[in-house]
Amino acid sequence: MVLANGVEEPTVAQRAKLKDGTEHLTISQSTLALALLTVGVFNLELRGQSARPTYRADANLVLVPVTVSDSQYRPILGLRAEDFNVYQDGAPLPITSFSATDAPVSLVLVFDQSGSMRSKLGQARAAALAVLKTSNSQDEVALVTVGVEPRLALPFTSDSDKVADQLPSAAAEETALIDAIYLAMQVAHTGHNGRKAVMVISDGGENNSRRSLEELRSYALESDVQVYGMMVPKSWRQDGSSRIIVGRLCAITGGAYARVWHVQDLLEIAEHMQLLVRNQYVIGFRPGLTKPSGVWVKTKVKFEAHPELGKARVSARSGFYLP
Repeated sequence: MVLANGVEEPTVAQRAKLKDGTEHLTISQSTLALALLTVGVFNLELRGQSARPTYRADANLVLVPVTVSDSQYRPILGLRAEDFNVYQDGAPLPITSFSATDAPVSLVLVFDQSGSMRSKLGQARAAALAVLKTSNSQDEVALVTVGVEPRLALPFTSDSDKVADQLPSAAAEETALIDAIYLAMQVAHTGHNGRKAVMVISDGGENNSRRSLEELRSYALESDVQVYGMMVPKSWRQDGSSRIIVGRLCAITGGAYARVWHVQDLLEIAEHMQLLVRNQYVIGFRPGLTKPSGVWVKTKVKFEAHPELGKARVSARSGFYLP
């Protein structure tokens, strides 16, 4: 089968061999991280690649970005609509649209320069540079640093060299991680691109935020921003903290969470993680509107794994608010 971009679609066996940006189909999304459109929804035909959307005003359509990755956080590409199932409050729903297209990203990089990161700053800077290197010319990146308080070190720019120049080389003492992620999500909303994401490079420590974790979680649920985390904890206790703060945010927003015990592995995982930000499927379904407006509805996207593909991670938002 030949896809819309002229590339021949791989078989299941061939898909298992796809590794990274040197051998893959170009995939991402041209919509918001989660869009519930009540007027003017995309009327997309069910297909492997999306055509330009037409608009209808007589139905609701939920568009959910979905990432599928292997054990090394590399995107698994070339999948089809029949490889997925969607559930609302546990009940299956038919998939009405499926797309895999490319679009630029507005990415906020959250860089932890707190004291506990002092011995890891060099590798963390290299990981951040790897993220910048794999961005394309239409992406825009902003930088938020984590220290005694969060700081917007650089607003959105398409010049990756400017971001690299602002990466911290010295450590602070305290860690306001929750406040920094909250600020980063606010900054993400000022981006010009439809796709908005936050990528956190940290050890997961937290000891100086003014906002609570519940405030951050509530804001994330109402946001269309996906959170990705690369955590380099120095202890099991710190690992628990990072999973509670960043891991849960990644789960509810449909991002991805990577725990990196060996800091020397951070560079490779950063390269893979940036590919995940760009390579997403967009699954559309019409919700069962059986609840009052404003009620939170749980959704789940499951991937019907193929033995040839091995173990896979599926990331998708955990739900939406009914209009």
